[in-house]
Amino acid sequence: MVVLRTDGVDEAMNFAGDQFAELHYRACVRKAPHNPSAICRNLFAAVQAFAGAEPQKDDITLLAFGREREFN
Repeated sequence: MVVLRTDGVDEAMNFAGDQFAELHYRACVRKAPHNPSAICRNLFAAVQAFAGAEPQKDDITLLAFGREREFN
C-alpha cells in the first residue's frame, strides 16, 4: 500500500496550535483497514477531528493505492 499526502495533512493545527504531524499520520494509517479508500477516509476524518473548529490553512490531498490484504 502506498499512501501519499500534501503537507496540509501534517500541518493541520488544533486549537492549542499543535500540528497533526507525522506521528498522528502514521498511527492513523496503521489503524485503518488495509484498503485505499478506507485509509483516505479514516485519515481525513482524523485530521478533521484533530483540527476541530480551527480553519483549514492549507490544502489537504490524499492518495492511496495498492492491493488489499486478505486475512484468513
